[in-house]
Amino acid sequence: MKYVGSPGYTNSGADHWQSHLERSYQGFTRVEHSDWNYVNRQQWIAEVESTISATEWSVIFNCNKHDAESR
Repeated sequence: MKYVGSPGYTNSGADHWQSHLERSYQGFTRVEHSDWNYVNRQQWIAEVESTISATEWSVIFNCNKHDAESR
């Protein structure tokens, strides 16, 4: 089982719940988003899909709310 997380705004700092979760589970992978200042919905979707498809395991996906205005 692989945990994949899509972090919150500015990549969820060290004290964020997702960062704690990531440190707690050996099989955790964080989605690396390319630009926090300009949210491009299609780019972010592609980054999530790329991260998930790179694993050969079943995935549990967790994410922070993604309600930022996107272009």
